[in-house]
Amino acid sequence: MNNPQPLILTFEHSLRQENWQTRLPALPDDGFNKWKSAVHPLPVITCHGTDAVAFKRVQQEIEAHSVSGSKIFAVGKAPSEIAFFHRLKTKLPSLPWCIIALRAPNGANSDPLEQAGADYVVSNLSESAMLIQTPPISASLSVVLLAYNEADVLEKSVNDVHRFCRQYAPAYEIIIVDDGSSDSTEVLCSRLAGKNVRTIRHSKNMGMGASMRDGYREARCDYVVSLPGDRQVRAHSLVAFLPHIAPNTVVLSQYPVPHSGKRRAVMSTIFRQLVRHVGGLRVDVAGAYLFSTQLFNAAPVSAIVASNTFLYSFQLLESFKKHGAIFVVVDAVPFPREVGQSREARPGRIAKMAGELLRHRALSAVHRRFRCR
Repeated sequence: MNNPQPLILTFEHSLRQENWQTRLPALPDDGFNKWKSAVHPLPVITCHGTDAVAFKRVQQEIEAHSVSGSKIFAVGKAPSEIAFFHRLKTKLPSLPWCIIALRAPNGANSDPLEQAGADYVVSNLSESAMLIQTPPISASLSVVLLAYNEADVLEKSVNDVHRFCRQYAPAYEIIIVDDGSSDSTEVLCSRLAGKNVRTIRHSKNMGMGASMRDGYREARCDYVVSLPGDRQVRAHSLVAFLPHIAPNTVVLSQYPVPHSGKRRAVMSTIFRQLVRHVGGLRVDVAGAYLFSTQLFNAAPVSAIVASNTFLYSFQLLESFKKHGAIFVVVDAVPFPREVGQSREARPGRIAKMAGELLRHRALSAVHRRFRCR
């Protein structure tokens, strides 16, 4: 059998308490039945405990139902359940495993779940179903990791991308852009560089837009996406993007739950209004976005107006829109920052970007006149 059927393990009593999608406040929506329908007709082994008797029974069921090369998807919630799956994985190393853990709504239990052996920590049942259902893509993928003083979490971020791409985008590369970090990020980048990993170093802090632009320019694969090096948007979120990739399609993401506190939400709203009404940029973006390198090369942002801040994303997407690109929007659920704090939502940063919006508007007008001559 060339493509043996995957096998699913789960603790049903845990999944019955989970939502199909993340909502605040949580709403009862019969999430478990939706999950069962989504993964049908794949065989499911239900686990009823984590003791030695349960372990032996589940091991025997796996051996009875799986064939050589069968992928095992194990979905649980509590660290004890994830540890149970990890023990089974250790006992049956010849089978490829993917252990998926559902995090608490506030994300507070993510570390214990990873320490117990989770490959992916997801936010809802629909994310787990996508990880189970989505086949690997044949196209190649460049993942640009944006890093500024991310030494404490960057290696985890790189490992996240390796793990995801090996399963879902086997032809891949990682481009780490160190935006003039003052901590040990530069040293860490040198250690992480190697097969599938390249690094770009800015001698001084230039801004998110400059990091994105330099990373995209260096991309060698068919498609490219950037992710924050702080793990706020995890690599597994890209599973929602993959079914929509096409040469002239841009896959945008939106946050179905608030990305941060009220203060940042207010700052974000103000910034987006400025982008729309002052800058004249109509395409909105909140999180990661994925596009083809072919489209990037065909519709570049003019060097005259290109911003070094997050405004660059709006400029690039507007350029894609004018080039006739199709836009698709998917959900991506962010995680709380593990260390440090965002610099993008500070009042000074907003003021700087407002200045860049005015600059963008003025230079765009000059650029249009120049092109018309």
